[in-house]
Amino acid sequence: MRLQQILVLVPVAALFLAAACNKTPKGNTVLLGPTPIYQLRPGYKEVIPNAMAVKRYQALFNYYSQYNVPLHRVVLGDTANIYLGLIVEPIPASLSVFAQSDSVWTRIVGRTYSKGEIALLKHAKAGYNVRYIAPSTLTKQVHAVNLLTKDSSLAARYYNHDPIFYGNILF
Repeated sequence: MRLQQILVLVPVAALFLAAACNKTPKGNTVLLGPTPIYQLRPGYKEVIPNAMAVKRYQALFNYYSQYNVPLHRVVLGDTANIYLGLIVEPIPASLSVFAQSDSVWTRIVGRTYSKGEIALLKHAKAGYNVRYIAPSTLTKQVHAVNLLTKDSSLAARYYNHDPIFYGNILF
């Protein structure tokens, strides 16, 4: 139990420290340090995660026993919220580990891209989740983008759009 607490607390503390150093950007771009990682769509706004957002994120998107995907930023919208996370060490050799069945979500559909990125459309009591996990050529990190909505057609549009997430992912 002690190791699990450390695996959760250290990255969360690091992210809060990073959030304190990284002011909410002005305009319509979410930053990771100086690097733009997500373009806000009309009607969406970026917020620095509070304790309740981190707890919700942990339960819905960061439940892996071997890997840690702490929350970096939250993008709030009227019909959907987007959670931007980072995969921290140890990073799996294949991102497909994040596409495996789990006890939280029921997978509807998924795909893998040429550079190893994965995209999933999933469903649970919490709603619909569109998940995109990919390494960044800009930041040299692995990002996890999760859209959460109660609207199945909105989730399908985000998943099926080419590029995924309407091209708002900048990394």
